[in-house]
Amino acid sequence: QRLYAILLLAPFGLPMLMVETPAGNWLILAALPFALLLIRRFINESPGTEFNKILAQTALLQLVYTLLLCLGLAAVN
Repeated sequence: QRLYAILLLAPFGLPMLMVETPAGNWLILAALPFALLLIRRFINESPGTEFNKILAQTALLQLVYTLLLCLGLAAVN
């Protein structure tokens, strides 16, 4: 459970640690509530078929994160 939370939250913090953080990087924080919801569901659900839905939604979170990061970086340039 801790590993899942770390792996989901680390990408939100790493771009902020860049020496020159572009202002567009802050756009990725829009996906943070979705990540927190997935972590809460992962912790509270019993192993079973519900984990397949969480897995699919984790992939969707990664897609949304990537799109927001690209939009943020494109907006700066």
